[in-house]
Amino acid sequence: MATATSDLMSLLRASPSSRG
Repeated sequence: MATATSDLMSLLRASPSSRG
C-alpha cells in the first residue's frame, strides 16, 4: 500500500493543476 500512496502523491505533485 505504501507504494500505491507514494505513486498517487507523486502524480498529484507532478500534476500542473495542483500548482494552480
